[in-house]
Amino acid sequence: MRELTRTSVNIAHAGGTYDPKPPIPILGGLLTTRSGWADLEGKAAVNALLELSDARRVDIGCALRGVSFNRIEDTPTSSPEYSEPDVTLMFFLIRLFGRLQKVGTVAAVDIDAYMNALDLNDAPVMDS
Repeated sequence: MRELTRTSVNIAHAGGTYDPKPPIPILGGLLTTRSGWADLEGKAAVNALLELSDARRVDIGCALRGVSFNRIEDTPTSSPEYSEPDVTLMFFLIRLFGRLQKVGTVAAVDIDAYMNALDLNDAPVMDS
């Protein structure tokens, strides 16, 4: 997903238009009921998580029967912060909402770019 071409167009408002907003970084996350790791906070799990970068990076996650984690945005190589086991979902949601709040409004999608990708030559002809 992070490697796909992303588009943006002018944003219309009552007084005119705003210039296109650059696409925001894509947040990578996991939401599961449980984890296969014996200890999500252990050295092996933390190292595996921190080794994922660029298109494979996982920023935030929740294993409902375990813990949630959040990679600290300003220090990508430091250990993630973890929830207490009894508040996994709330920790995940509050950290997710906080991250989304920081990016604000998303870029306006260039709908015409999607239309250009369609092969309309093979579309069925409608009878009038």
